[in-house]
Amino acid sequence: MPVRDLREWIARLKGKGELKEVSDEIHWDLEAAAFTAMSNRTGAEALHFLRVKDYPEGYTLASGLLTGPGTLWLGSAEEKKRLPYTRQALLFEMKDEVAYDAYNYMDYIVEILNRARYTLHATELASGPCKENVIPEEEVDLFKFPFPYIHDGDAGRYITWAQLLARDPETGWQEWEVVRAQIHNRNTLICHFIPYGNSFQSIIGGGVFNIYRKYEKMGKPMPCCLVIGGPPALLMASYTFIAPGVDRLEVAGGYNQDPITVVKAETSDIMVPTHAEVVIEGEVPPEVRMTEGPYGEHTRGYGDPTPQPIIKVKRITHRNNPIIPFIAHGYKVSDDMAIISCMASAEIFRRCWLRAMYVNWVSLPVDWALNVCVVSTKHYYIGYPYHLMRMVFNTRPSRLFDKLIIVEDDVPPLDLKNVMLDFVMKSHPKRDHHILREEAPLPPTAAYATAEDRKKGITGAKYYVDALWPLQWDPGDIPTRLEFEICFPEEVQKVVLEKWDKYGIPVKPRVVKKPKMPEYKLLV
Repeated sequence: MPVRDLREWIARLKGKGELKEVSDEIHWDLEAAAFTAMSNRTGAEALHFLRVKDYPEGYTLASGLLTGPGTLWLGSAEEKKRLPYTRQALLFEMKDEVAYDAYNYMDYIVEILNRARYTLHATELASGPCKENVIPEEEVDLFKFPFPYIHDGDAGRYITWAQLLARDPETGWQEWEVVRAQIHNRNTLICHFIPYGNSFQSIIGGGVFNIYRKYEKMGKPMPCCLVIGGPPALLMASYTFIAPGVDRLEVAGGYNQDPITVVKAETSDIMVPTHAEVVIEGEVPPEVRMTEGPYGEHTRGYGDPTPQPIIKVKRITHRNNPIIPFIAHGYKVSDDMAIISCMASAEIFRRCWLRAMYVNWVSLPVDWALNVCVVSTKHYYIGYPYHLMRMVFNTRPSRLFDKLIIVEDDVPPLDLKNVMLDFVMKSHPKRDHHILREEAPLPPTAAYATAEDRKKGITGAKYYVDALWPLQWDPGDIPTRLEFEICFPEEVQKVVLEKWDKYGIPVKPRVVKKPKMPEYKLLV
């Protein structure tokens, strides 16, 4: 059954062994985020904190709901069962062999590409669970909800699993965008939605800021809603690379294969998800800015404080016993990093296939903070790596990274061990490492950037590594990849696998299959 809301998703995760309920009292001040950081590091289950200090019974926190471990994460091979995208695949009701087997990674990528193109219109209802409690303006107090303090050094408590909704005053178009919001006082939020430099917002969204500028020109406040804990498919859609004018609500319906239900907000004509945990309604006054941050981001550490608009809260509606989901940014692998990795990889893969670049798989490894793109392919013709590089660097997601590694099609999906082996053993330092000396956007997570780099918003270069065997080589000159499956005859392999458990070796054997180019049925 499609997952309609956060509660159904938490229940499914629990049933799949992908969620751990924490019954001890947890403090919203750093403690919940610290547990999340360790869970992200070790690739453990998602967490649902059932008792939060200073808050009534029933007010809970949840984290790690759409992430998983990196492929180089710390942990034994016996423990390593889930993948960075496992929970996302389970959300979309994909089989366990897709969710838990990296060899089927591209089945997941192609499936989300196709679902994003089978969009479904949202269904409008008269009311919904998000209206179970209505807090009028005079009673608004944002501190009544257990929004967490996430990093030691943050400017305050933050709302992080949220979408900002606004309606275009000229066209009536409603835009959705993933944002973070700093709690300033009981009825004021400082909302980070003006993109600075090459931020995630400027790469994936930025539509709400464009709407806000129209209101500013008119000298009017922008009505808005901040949706917290909406349908998980809507968070996925908010990170999807889509063309302008495509409704993310409809994309979310396509992902779910079930329409998202919406209801009219209390103070504006904005439509909000009926099953959202909390909806904060308010206005963004024109020409008003307050300093947002610092806030711990990704590998760049604490983001510089920036002037951002404020939201004056007019009303809050929420479900009984609200669950507050949050993303602990920067603690690898965070939810946003895992989702963006898949969405960016999917878009690059789609663009390659549309241009007859039949790549095997594409990945922005979460282990490398999305700073590198890996493409697995055949060496089709002389000059192909160069053409492929130009294709990849000409996509929207390429603003996320400045390094590209092209590897052979015999490298299994997400296998960073063999990616690095090909990088260090097959690429010639002079012939195969290429720096494109041109002004390129600064990736959002670039840790090497100087203050001057960040001010200019450029790196000055893109870089790619051709780790393919030269096409001119005779097949007999190509070294054999030394693997268990290649170095031993099948009968010997069979003996080892059959007797492994008998010998009492606790770690399960790992069989590496040779990837094959599937015939993808990709919707354009």
